[in-house]
Amino acid sequence: MNIVKILLVLGLGYVALTQKVEKTRNMLLVVTGLLAFCMFSLEGFTVSLTNTEIFTGGDNSAHTVTTGTGDNLIVYTLPSSGTYDSSQDIPTGYSCTIGGATGVVGKSIEPDYDTAGAVPDTGVDITKIFTCEAADDSANSDCPNYDSTNKPPFCECLKKTEGGHYHCNSGWTGDAGSVGKYIAKNAAGTGWGFKDDYSDKEVHKCDADMLSGISGGAVELFSGKCFVEKDTTQECLNLCDPPTSS
Repeated sequence: MNIVKILLVLGLGYVALTQKVEKTRNMLLVVTGLLAFCMFSLEGFTVSLTNTEIFTGGDNSAHTVTTGTGDNLIVYTLPSSGTYDSSQDIPTGYSCTIGGATGVVGKSIEPDYDTAGAVPDTGVDITKIFTCEAADDSANSDCPNYDSTNKPPFCECLKKTEGGHYHCNSGWTGDAGSVGKYIAKNAAGTGWGFKDDYSDKEVHKCDADMLSGISGGAVELFSGKCFVEKDTTQECLNLCDPPTSS
C-alpha cells in the first residue's frame, strides 16, 4: 500500500469518528474498514521474463523452463520479453506440456513470493509461480466423451439392415422433433444430417418392414429408422462413418 492509500484510509476514519449521528458514524466506519481490507491485501509480485535462466531448469535460447521427470516432466514456454505480474490473470503467450502432452498453465495457489519479499535473480522455482495441468479434451469438445476412435452408440445403428439395435425405432408419437431426431443422408450423400419427422422418406431405415416393400414405400408404420435424443449435436453425428455408396 502506498502513502496515498494510507492517507485516504486515515482520512475516512477521522471523518467517521467525528460524526455525531451514531448511524452515520457506524456506516462510515464499516466502509472504511472494508476499504482498508481491500487495500492491505497482497498485491502480488513481478517476475522479469527477459532472462529465463533465473528459473531453475531455464533455457534462455528457447525461453523454456523444464522441471520434473518421466510422466511428470513439465516444460513451460514463456514469452521472450516483458514481465509477469502475479496479481493479474495469466495472459496469452504462456504454454506448457506435461509428459509430452499439451497442458494448461495456471497460477500456483501457494506462491513463495509476495510484496514483502523480492523475487531472487537466480534459482527461482517455477512451480511456486505456475502450475501445469493436463488439458481436458472432453470439456472443450462439442461431443463430450466421444471421438473418432470412440464413436457414439447410435453410429452402429446406421450399419444395421435387420434391426436389433436400441437406436433402431419404429416410430414415435407426438409432434415431430418433440422427443428425438432421425438420421438421414445429407444433401451431398457424403455424410449424415437430422430429420425431425419420422415419416420423412429420406430418414435412414435400419429395418425395413415387408409392407413397405410391397407397397412401394407407401406404408411406413413399422419401418425401423435410426433415431437420437433431441439434444444430440451435429458434431456427434459427424463422428459416424459416412454412408456407403450402395
